[in-house]
Order: sequence, then C-alpha cells, then structure tokens
Amino acid sequence: MPSVRTISDKIRGFIRSSWQRSTIGKEVYFEDTGEKLGIVFDAVRGRDGEVVGYNIKDENSEAMMDFPVERFEENARGLIFRPLWYTEAKELISQLEFQPSIIPELTEMVLDGDMSKESLYEVMAHSHPNLKRFVDEAITLREVLRIKLEALEISGLGLRNEVGELAEKRLLGENKRRDFARALLALRRKTRIVNISIKRCRELLLRLDRSPFVPKEGLHGTTELRGSALPAQAMCPFYGLSEHLESMCPFAEEVIEKEREEVEKEEAKAEVPMKRCFACDATLDAEATGCDVCGVELAEGREKIVCSLCGFAPPLEAKECPQCGARFIEEEEPKKLPSEKEKYKG
Repeated sequence: MPSVRTISDKIRGFIRSSWQRSTIGKEVYFEDTGEKLGIVFDAVRGRDGEVVGYNIKDENSEAMMDFPVERFEENARGLIFRPLWYTEAKELISQLEFQPSIIPELTEMVLDGDMSKESLYEVMAHSHPNLKRFVDEAITLREVLRIKLEALEISGLGLRNEVGELAEKRLLGENKRRDFARALLALRRKTRIVNISIKRCRELLLRLDRSPFVPKEGLHGTTELRGSALPAQAMCPFYGLSEHLESMCPFAEEVIEKEREEVEKEEAKAEVPMKRCFACDATLDAEATGCDVCGVELAEGREKIVCSLCGFAPPLEAKECPQCGARFIEEEEPKKLPSEKEKYKG
C-alpha cells in the first residue's frame, strides 16, 4: 500500500506539471514599460522537479534568454517581468530584515537607545561585518529609491497634464473621437505602470525605514538611529502627487460619457428615416395586395402618396415633399380613342 506522503507527492507533482504546461506559450511583458519581451518557450527545473526559471524566446530575433522564476509574476495577459532594481532591492531588504533574529541582543540595545550610532558602526565593523555590509548597501539603496521615486512622481504629473490637454482638445473638437479614445487608453496604460513603480518604491522605502540598523541620513551625519518608521511625507519629496493621477480618470470619463450621448443622439436621428422607409414599404405592399395587416396606420397610409426621392409619405393633397422639397406632378389621364362605331356614327 503506498504511503500518504507518496500519494501527496504525486498529487502535488500533477498539479505542478499541469500549471507548468499552462505557463508554456504565454506572452511575457516588461512591468516598467508594458512592452512585450517574448513568449515562454520552456521551464527550467531543479533536481527536485521544481521550476527555477523560464526560457524566454524573442519572436523577432529567435534568441533564447534564461531568467529565474522570481523575476516573473503571473497575470491575466501572461507573465509580467519584474524589473531588476526591484528584485535585487527586495532580496537585500529581506536579508537585512532577517538580521535582528540572528543578533537579538544588538537589536535590543539599539531599540532601547543604549548604543549610539558611532558605537554601533564600530561594533558592526569588528564583530558583524556582514551586517555592516548590509547597512552600507541599504543606505545606498535608499538614496537610489528616493531619486527614482522623484522621477516617477514627476512623470506621473506630466501624464496628468497630458490627459488634461487631451480632454480639452476633445471638448474643443480638435481631434476625432477614435483618436481621443486611443490616446486616452495609451495614457491610462502608462499611468498604471507609473503607479505600480511608485507603489513598489514606497513599499521598499518603508521596509528600509523599519530596520533598526539603518540610520536616517547616513553613518557620518548628525541624526541618531531610528526605531520607528518615518511618515511617507518625509520619505517622498513629491508625496501625494501620484494620488492625483487617480483624479484624471473621472474627468476623462465625463468626456467619454458626453461622446456616448452624442453617438446615441446620432443613432436616434438615423433611425427615424429607416422607420419611415419601413412604413412606406408596408404601405406599398398593402396597397398592392389589398390586405390591411397594419391596422389604422396602414389605412391612413393608403390615403398618402410616396416621394420617389426620399421615400417620405406626405398627405395626398400635398404638392411637394416636406422632407426633401421635391414637387409632385399630377399625371393626366390618357384620352380614349373613339371606337369604330363612334367613328361611323360621326
């Protein structure tokens, strides 16, 4: 009888293999640009059968590239390729967050305020060189993230201005409805990408700020070590600008709603002549067959004439069509020729 562990391993392997097969052939996109990287050609497995990476094939150059599985995130469109700066920063911060559990006594002394910044740096240099290396890299990473966050906030503000200019041009009638919709969708895609990057930067900065070993401004500054997280306003010089990106969508939705109302009005106007044409066809069919299939409306239609240009059915006594202005000419009945008897009598 097979053991429970063997059965569970088989079930887990079947689920894992089916998920891997469903991943192969999916498209891969860059997270920071939204452009297509390639397609998943094959999965790279380790000794235990777990997927450790993917072979990505470029459709244009047929080149093959190998990336670890940590660089990807599954989405409805396919796989999202995370940027290198985010994966490396996340790995560094994870290692830094693990240090307090390794050195609990040093962590307690820092949190209690019993050790100054200079003393902590000397202890790390002599007794904990790995922790010193992590702290130096974390300080450099924090400065890089702040610069990147500033650039992203400025980029988001520029996208907000572009949406305002686009909506203003549409209200003035300077661009067509189709061009406006395409440009708006492109700006929304860029906005989502910027928002994701801003969210990641703030997440990493908050995690760095919670570390008891990372100082506020650097080891050679005058600020003491912190034991609590800074507010987001202190981390981001342009804090709050990305929230304004959310406000551009309702304004654009108002423009789209107005365009939709105009389209419905145009469709309603175009529907009236079609109904009139259908009524005229039904009237002519009824006059030809002599069958009253439409009730009173068709009976009233028999007392009308039909314009040969626009198909409108004005009253019988009308001299011209009120729809297109065409004049109606009454045809005279042809004169009857005298018969042979009448000629003989004459």
